[in-house]
Amino acid sequence: MARPVICQTIAEAVATIPDGAQLLIPGFGPGTPYNLLTALYHRGTRDLHAIVNSIGLPPEQRWDERKTLMDLIEARRIRKVTTTFSAPTHPSQPSVAADLIRSGEMEAELIAQGTPTEVTSHPAVVEAYLGHGTAERLRQRAGVSAAAHPGATA
Repeated sequence: MARPVICQTIAEAVATIPDGAQLLIPGFGPGTPYNLLTALYHRGTRDLHAIVNSIGLPPEQRWDERKTLMDLIEARRIRKVTTTFSAPTHPSQPSVAADLIRSGEMEAELIAQGTPTEVTSHPAVVEAYLGHGTAERLRQRAGVSAAAHPGATA
């Protein structure tokens, strides 16, 4: 197994993430990888497939320079989003993401609430929670091998 590479900058760390990559983003906000999203935004990475719990905050509700999934969506860098919630939180507040989904410019796949969080858990926990068959299908869909994770069954 190759040794991990320690990068000096976040830009160096994301340099090998290709256009079209899948991003599995955990949590409901506190676990959001803002440094990753900001670096991918500035690098210009596009055609991404984001797997998330929810799409995120519109620009007027953000408080600093960190980029979010919504920034990537608004920049038309997300090709597909797999999420539990894609609608605006309030019907009177328009959402660029909802507009892109409606127009067919961005594909959306809805999944059960909590699934992204469970998929990012230790594989043995995922299997205990979802059952082996479902866990294996999610790993295949995400391109992850059970053999790569000690504790998961093959």
